[in-house]
Amino acid sequence: MAAVGGSILEVTIAGEHYAVASDSDVRLKLGGTKPTVHKNGDGSTRVTGEQEPWSLSDIDVSIDASSNQLVVLQRVANAMEHVTCTIELIDGTVYQGRGLLVDDRDFSTAKAVMRLNLMGDGELTLQ
Repeated sequence: MAAVGGSILEVTIAGEHYAVASDSDVRLKLGGTKPTVHKNGDGSTRVTGEQEPWSLSDIDVSIDASSNQLVVLQRVANAMEHVTCTIELIDGTVYQGRGLLVDDRDFSTAKAVMRLNLMGDGELTLQ
């Protein structure tokens, strides 16, 4: 079967649904162990691992400024607590995890989108 790429259909953050701009090139990390190979002086190698959080970055979500979407996102960011996040890919694949909004959240009034970054503990789970 051929790989399917494309848009993320929507993200849900703390129970609120957000459509994702179809031209967003979103970066998804499932989280888990990140192995690294190191070379020793005698030419042999060793492997170390570190736990890496899951993340979804460069998400441009559609925002209706007349609704409460901006306020809800600000409340989630202000709380600095993990909330349930769900990501639906164009092929119907759904991932879920607990995470928070990180980094800047810039709302483009001209394009009616806000760029978001999500990050959380552990791994995203396939639903």
